Amino acid sequence: MKGFTLSVAGVLLLALAIGLAFHWLYPRVEPSAELAGLFAFVAVLLRLLLTRGWALLRRPAPPEKRP
Repeated sequence: MKGFTLSVAGVLLLALAIGLAFHWLYPRVEPSAELAGLFAFVAVLLRLLLTRGWALLRRPAPPEKRP
């Protein structure tokens, strides 16, 4: 359960960072619930992609066959 809580907290922090970056780039756009949902969705997708990429990098190389 601790891993799940940390994962959710990480996604929320990432969504907050995306929201702050968006507000910095576009200060005249009013924040809304739809934008917050979009930022959370993008954060979940980024977490999935980063987790998948990290798993591919950490995968051990197959053993070499010697004749």
